[in-house]
Amino acid sequence: VSSGFSSLNANIAATVTGERHSSVSPENLARKWNIGLETAKRTLQVTTQRGVRTAIHPLHRRYRVDHLHLNRRRLNGDWFTDTLFSKVISIQGNLCAQVFTNGNFTMVHPLSSKSRVGQALTELTDDVGIPDTLMSDGALELVGPHTEFMKEVHRLKIRLKRSEVGRSNQNYAAEREIGELKKRWRNRMAKKKVPSRLWDYGLVYEANILNRIPRGSQQRAGLEIVTGDTPDISEWIDFEFYDRVWYYDSKKMDTADTGRRLARWLGVAHRVGSDLCYWLLLKSGKIIARTSVQHVTRDDLLNEDIKKQIEDFDMNVEERLDEQNFFTEDANDATFFLQDEEEPSIFGDGVTTANEEYGVMNTEEALEADDIDDEAVDKYLNAELIFDVGSGSERRGRVMKRARRSTGEPVGRAHANPLFDTREYVVEFTDGTMENYFANVIAENMYSQVDSEGRQKNLT
Repeated sequence: VSSGFSSLNANIAATVTGERHSSVSPENLARKWNIGLETAKRTLQVTTQRGVRTAIHPLHRRYRVDHLHLNRRRLNGDWFTDTLFSKVISIQGNLCAQVFTNGNFTMVHPLSSKSRVGQALTELTDDVGIPDTLMSDGALELVGPHTEFMKEVHRLKIRLKRSEVGRSNQNYAAEREIGELKKRWRNRMAKKKVPSRLWDYGLVYEANILNRIPRGSQQRAGLEIVTGDTPDISEWIDFEFYDRVWYYDSKKMDTADTGRRLARWLGVAHRVGSDLCYWLLLKSGKIIARTSVQHVTRDDLLNEDIKKQIEDFDMNVEERLDEQNFFTEDANDATFFLQDEEEPSIFGDGVTTANEEYGVMNTEEALEADDIDDEAVDKYLNAELIFDVGSGSERRGRVMKRARRSTGEPVGRAHANPLFDTREYVVEFTDGTMENYFANVIAENMYSQVDSEGRQKNLT
């Protein structure tokens, strides 16, 4: 008996602690994880321990856990947010969208009311992470003492800063990204003849595209800069926004029916079903999510029966998405607007500030589109280029003129960044043939033919 009692005491001493919770120390960690003491010390140095609990009394109530976010990523650096308002009520009843960005990664969350901006912050923290520092303007929906947004800020321990009245340049990253989103959406509407009431799906789509292209000084995708993971673009390269597609509908089939139905592609449905699941617009105006989707092909368009289906589809969509009775009270000439916007310049007063005052916020004033489009100062016209046509072959050509539509209007719009320049040019080669090239292709060839000292390479 004495021997058994001693053995029990030894087991208790080896397995039972006198503390309600284990203390955080290299010795405890080494013992629990079965690792060396030096490894335990380094582990504590390279990790955080934000959820460690302490207790003195025995259990008599539940632990609070709603303030813990141990599995959410903390986003370093400065983040910015602003609210974008639309003059048209979207097909989903949205009136505005909250934009979050750090200058490389941008997230758009459509909202039915600006008072629901707290939902946008929650989605950002769920899908991406929790910003350590967030800059906003002084809108009451954001900085009011009892708003849903401020409750989330306090709960998530975000350091919220606000811009000074009349100093929109202090929220420069949000202003810049909103300008880029608006421009890309206008171009998309013109290119694909997209109804304006699909703006909420369109802005989300454009933000996702921006997040997956290399930008900034690092020339890495914004999604990779934030998460550290190389983004996979498989979901985004099969279809373009508002593409005409077929989807498979097995529920409304009869014996003579193939089951395929017409729709318009509106983006990736990340919260529905599996991977490669897409948002689709039906002719009834209803939006569904499906994975079995294909392009409408050229052969389909030559089929008279399918052609009639397409005409019927387009007519129904035009009626359902007519914007005539869906303008907001704040509607003006612009498709989108910032409610607190005072000047068109991102610096408010249009004056470039000194580096000593604003540092990285001091950026070059963007050229107006009319200035860049002026053929008198067009840097691409008359440029001599050497085009790589594959298989080691090269062709010399000269940029002759802007490509134009049948109406005489130039194709594409200018942008100070060649990556976003959609202009198209006519290039004449030395053999007399002419072909059209986009501005970004021409720019790429121009830069590739200039060495580090500014000398141009020539064909011999």
